[in-house]
Amino acid sequence: MNFSFNWFYLKEALISKIRALSSKKYSARSQNINYVTPEPPCPEFSGADELTEPPIWIEEKSSYELAWDYALGRNVDKNLDLAMEKMQAILRNGSGEDCFKASQAFWISDVFPNNPILSIEFLKRAYELNFNVAMSSRMIGNFYRNNLGDIDNAIAWFTASCEHNDSYSAYVLSNIYSSLEKHDLALQWMIKSAKLGDHTAEYMVGFFYEQGQGVAQDYHEAFHWYEIASNYKEKEATKGLARLYKHGKGTGLSISKAEELYTSINAHWELALMHLELNNNEKAIEHLLKLPYDKDAMSLLGSTYCHYPTNNPQYHKAIEPYEIAAKLGDHGAMYSLGKLYFSGNGIPKNYKKSYFWFSIAQAHGNLAAKEMVLTLEEKLSQDDISLIQDRTANFYKDHY
Repeated sequence: MNFSFNWFYLKEALISKIRALSSKKYSARSQNINYVTPEPPCPEFSGADELTEPPIWIEEKSSYELAWDYALGRNVDKNLDLAMEKMQAILRNGSGEDCFKASQAFWISDVFPNNPILSIEFLKRAYELNFNVAMSSRMIGNFYRNNLGDIDNAIAWFTASCEHNDSYSAYVLSNIYSSLEKHDLALQWMIKSAKLGDHTAEYMVGFFYEQGQGVAQDYHEAFHWYEIASNYKEKEATKGLARLYKHGKGTGLSISKAEELYTSINAHWELALMHLELNNNEKAIEHLLKLPYDKDAMSLLGSTYCHYPTNNPQYHKAIEPYEIAAKLGDHGAMYSLGKLYFSGNGIPKNYKKSYFWFSIAQAHGNLAAKEMVLTLEEKLSQDDISLIQDRTANFYKDHY
């Protein structure tokens, strides 16, 4: 990447400007060594009009401050055109800090127009002036990626930010290369982010190794990175460690250690799945009951009641979790409710309730439910069908 800025010219110009300002300041002070703030002049004082020059210590406002004064009408008449002129002046002679702040005025402010191109120009100027170079280049990369869809320029500026040890930019570069299916480069940048201290990146490096994504599958290396991230309370890394212990990959097989790790982060979903794999359905149900607002957990709980243990299914207990999941939008639970009421397994057969739930599932695109709706319409009266369809419409309106 070629960022060609005329640093020598800029440096000399700044030095000359500083020298000129210093010379002017000391010259003024040499003429006012014993300067004392004058008392307000008497009306009779004929020379009052001559006291027009402000005290030398009163600094002029920056273009950035003046721009906001005119934009908001602070002590001056509101004038957006003049405010824009003052903002543009910052690009020519403003400080790096003012350029950085001005970039945000055209991004998150309700006063100035949203203009990502102009924001980028201000940030590039801040970068040239060596102000917060890591953040300036990162933000330029974000604008190119998220606002302009220019991936090449985004990569260039995120790379520049990484040269100043910005872990976030390295993480974003990894995601970009993953989306481009360049997994080897994605792994390289994720490792860079991890080594710069990003704990989520540490977890992701472990995930790359566990999945064999961009690198040969290596469970020992995955375990190493998961352990590092888990020590920094990265929950997904702790789940990764538990998963490896559960299957004995990259470490010794230990169900108790896996359970301990899952329990330490209240991973009830993972604990439920593990106990189902071990045919410990009571423990699985215990953990699923702790996830009453999770539609997947409630749907699985209903299914667990229906199928486990196979010699003693508890269909009547499945109704409540299935209804919760259905209200949360799980069309599988809707279909299962319709099927339960249609077959009457463990509960009284009820074609009206069956038709209601199959109709809800059909509205969510379940093709099997559509066939059941047609079957039930042959068993119900037209009055019942009309009444249930009204209930279905109201239910859909209330919950989705």
